Amino acid sequence: MSNEGNPDVNLLLEQHRNHYKKNATSWKLGYRLFLILSAFLSASAAVVGKLHLVGDEKLASDLTAILAGLSAVSTAIVASLNFENFWRSNQKAREKVEILELEALKAKTNDPETLKIIGELQKIIEERAGSLLKDD
Repeated sequence: MSNEGNPDVNLLLEQHRNHYKKNATSWKLGYRLFLILSAFLSASAAVVGKLHLVGDEKLASDLTAILAGLSAVSTAIVASLNFENFWRSNQKAREKVEILELEALKAKTNDPETLKIIGELQKIIEERAGSLLKDD
């Protein structure tokens, strides 16, 4: 975005967009990491318990219980920290800031073709936000 118009507003919008983008990415990665970890630990518990990969039955039983417990903890972390909702809310906020950036850009031009392109881009962002980020 150029520094025409009010550079303080442009900078503020850019900072907020970057902030929300970074937060959304962090929450999404955490969400997926804990889900994958939970699935891996659960599957590992089943494999260790069923295939007798550990020679000592007591140790195998203990290891299975530990892996299952860690899987449950990982699942509880995902649920209790509300990763998905934080990810979605930061994504929505970032897209709203993108719309504001486009509005600021529209205020700087009178060219009908440029205004049309900016309007179409706004529609794309709004459609993406509406279709991909619907609350379940």
